[in-house]
Amino acid sequence: MSQAPVLALNADQARWTCSSDCFQMIADPVPEELQKRAIEALRFGVDAGADFHMIAVGSSRVETDRYINWLLHSTIEHLEPCCDWCYVMNFQQPNLPRAVRLPSGEARAFKQAVEQAIDDLQAAIPDAFEAEPYEERRRMLLEEFSNRRDGAFEELQQRATAVGFALIQTPNGLGLVPVADGQPMQPQDFAQLPKEEQERLNAARSELNADLERTLRTVRELESEARGVLRELDQSIASEIVEHQLAPLRERYRENPPVISYLEEMAADIIDNLPAFRQSHDDDQAAAMVRPEAVQVAEFFRRYRVNVIVDHHGETSPVVLFEENPTYGNLVGRIERRGVLGTLVTDFTMIRAGALLKANQGFLILDLRDLVSAPFAWEALKHALQRGVVRIEEMSQLAGTVATTSLEPEPIPLDIKVILMADAMLAAQIAAVDPEFGSLFKVRAEFHATARRDDELVQALASFLVAIRDGTRPPLAPSGVARILEYAARLAGDQRRLSVELEPLSDLAREAMQIAWTNGLRSTTGEVVQEAIEARRARALYSAERLREMLVDRTIMVDTDGEVVGQINGLTVMSQSGHAFGTPVRITARTFAGRQGIVNIDREVELGGPIQSKGVYILAGFLGELFGREQQLSLTASLVFEQTYSPVEGDSASLAELCALLSSLSGYPLRQDLAVTGSVNQRGEVQAIGGLNEKVEGFFDLCVERGLTGTQGVVFPEANAVNLMLRPDVVRAVADGRFQLYPVATVEQAVALFTGRPPGDPAEAGDVEDATVFGRVARRLRQFADATQTHVHGDSSG
Repeated sequence: MSQAPVLALNADQARWTCSSDCFQMIADPVPEELQKRAIEALRFGVDAGADFHMIAVGSSRVETDRYINWLLHSTIEHLEPCCDWCYVMNFQQPNLPRAVRLPSGEARAFKQAVEQAIDDLQAAIPDAFEAEPYEERRRMLLEEFSNRRDGAFEELQQRATAVGFALIQTPNGLGLVPVADGQPMQPQDFAQLPKEEQERLNAARSELNADLERTLRTVRELESEARGVLRELDQSIASEIVEHQLAPLRERYRENPPVISYLEEMAADIIDNLPAFRQSHDDDQAAAMVRPEAVQVAEFFRRYRVNVIVDHHGETSPVVLFEENPTYGNLVGRIERRGVLGTLVTDFTMIRAGALLKANQGFLILDLRDLVSAPFAWEALKHALQRGVVRIEEMSQLAGTVATTSLEPEPIPLDIKVILMADAMLAAQIAAVDPEFGSLFKVRAEFHATARRDDELVQALASFLVAIRDGTRPPLAPSGVARILEYAARLAGDQRRLSVELEPLSDLAREAMQIAWTNGLRSTTGEVVQEAIEARRARALYSAERLREMLVDRTIMVDTDGEVVGQINGLTVMSQSGHAFGTPVRITARTFAGRQGIVNIDREVELGGPIQSKGVYILAGFLGELFGREQQLSLTASLVFEQTYSPVEGDSASLAELCALLSSLSGYPLRQDLAVTGSVNQRGEVQAIGGLNEKVEGFFDLCVERGLTGTQGVVFPEANAVNLMLRPDVVRAVADGRFQLYPVATVEQAVALFTGRPPGDPAEAGDVEDATVFGRVARRLRQFADATQTHVHGDSSG
């Protein structure tokens, strides 16, 4: 029994014909038609409420990012730009810096104005206090208080003189001593005085000491009053200067209460710290700034700086930011430290904004895989979105590892749209383990790698390709566009679909343009595009060529002619540098009496994956249903992928394994000029598999190396016929009858192709011993059962 081969690729399936006016030019660099559903979902998310964040699901981050950026930048043109944010000193609580919001582009000017005002004050204040009017007023005040102090002491001196005492300065301060003839009386002279005189002088001394205490108290009060008056004088002078310097700022920001409040507190702080401003700023001091005292002065004046953490100067629309490395610090912000005199210190000027603040009032794009890989980043993003604020904290505080006091910057309100990019599997995993995921990212946009081919899709892709330019290199000709569209179908792996991932197509176009430019052509034709495809393949598939050499010289044993019992050519797909290639592999089966069932040698040595093992179990189910209804199967069989030393996964070889088993049981040999791929179910139906084109081409290349005979070919699932998008040389060989392709829907069809014999009726296979494949299999299984039964009885008798 034989089956006619099928031509894999017809003109209406894969060949594209184009004329010079076939395609309309479009101005859009990103054809919206390719991802309509995803674009509509993103548009809804952009226009919806603040809590409608989005997740863009797609296999290619580059493609997803391309569409997102195109959509956002075309959407935000009419929106207002984002606000600027600064941190300034909290003069009341320095460890709690204040956040100040300013209109877009104003933060830089505010910083410059404040710091210029401080610089001017550092010059104006010392000048004012060194001016003649101030010195005169200060001299007069000091003279007044000096006179009042001298008067108090003069009055005390007069009272002391009246009673025979003098006020003198001693090492311990002012003192009172009796005098005689205008000279202080010595102790021995005092002792010689009459007792009545001594008592009078002692009583007078007591009264004078009390007067002295009162006078000293009065003098201290006068000195305190003098300091207060001088301080008021200084503050009055400084207030006038500060008010003069800050008046333009107050006027400019009069409608911004936080700024006005900050300016008032800063003015009060300047007046409270006048000594720092009254220091000289001449060149000598500037040259001495390396001294510790000078460093301390410089550190003091940092309190009047403005730390601009978000600056949108020059921007006319909201920010669209893609954070490539979303660590906690890059996402939320961080507090840095600097070395001062050998010590690490920090203050509000060391606060740095993260992506959330940089994109505040705009759009932030994040890769979900990078986000969940960074410690604390995912939780920080959720908290910021849920609470609507960004709170910048040190990582040590967040982890609870350091108990020292640190800065606690004022939280900043957050109004942002976040778009996550992820593949479908990761998005599903995160949604499964985090119940808050769906409540935050409510809009899902699915970006597909392929789309069903129709006129609109073809037009959109063709227009995109026609618009590609690469400097002075020749543009694509209509035939070049057609060949790339054919390549898009190849990437899609389906004649009914096209790949809508633009980067691989544009890369191929530019590679072809380079070849055309090198060869001096005026346009990039289909032949040139094909040359670019072959060149790309040659660059990437050295391993495939080396493997094919080993197959040709039979280092790896695979036959391409003859017939062998229990041996078949399977097909596998391998990948190198992102390029897949197929290669044949020998699969063998051996069967004998026993009760172990089917032994998968690859699984036994832990080279077989779970899906491959599942395929083997399905074979046992098929055999049991077909041949085990009347009696228990007594069978031991071994299956193995010969000369494979790496893990084997997938069930696409289960059809090959079943054919090898049936061949071993029936004794009928299998054609070695055919290779086969396909999975089977327990009903014997052949199911679709992946990588068909690569598998067919892999076996074709080996047959070409050994010489095409016209009988060689590949057996594949009928359901995969629409997936055939083969290389032009393979298509020509099939069309010329030099290579064959056989689609099959059942195991029976495959068995007939490989053995050249009828498979037999599965319903009668257990009863009729004939020359059909299933009949021979049934007879062999009956023999195995008898042998096993005899062996069991023999053991029992013994």
